[in-house]
Amino acid sequence: MNEVRAMPQPPSHRRREAPAEAQHVSDLRAWVASSAVKAGASATECADIALAVSEALSNVVVHAYAKAPEVGSMWVETYVERARFVVEVHDEGGGLRPRMDSPGAGIGLALIAALTEGIEISGGGGSAGARLRMRFALVGLS
Repeated sequence: MNEVRAMPQPPSHRRREAPAEAQHVSDLRAWVASSAVKAGASATECADIALAVSEALSNVVVHAYAKAPEVGSMWVETYVERARFVVEVHDEGGGLRPRMDSPGAGIGLALIAALTEGIEISGGGGSAGARLRMRFALVGLS
């Protein structure tokens, strides 16, 4: 007998803001994971999403406001678009540019790319801010 199951309801655009400080990364990651569950993500998909979001937010914390006199904000937005769970992380820092003095290992974006179906990066060359858009294919959205 076929069971009737309720389909997950994709969340509409949801957005959170926090100071670009390390102590806020885990709260924002948990919020994104909760949004992913509401969109129908499996436990494995949630783990991948959480890791990618942690990397993206950590990049903001370490790099976005490195030369700024004070810490700025970081934003996370989630939504479903064309049967994909989308997470955007953005800031108003110095934009994406190479840092010879970078304290990171330099593998964050490569890891994010490996965990997602696709990424789009905007902002760079000294522009104000950067935006990383990550797309995840969820079995529950197919």
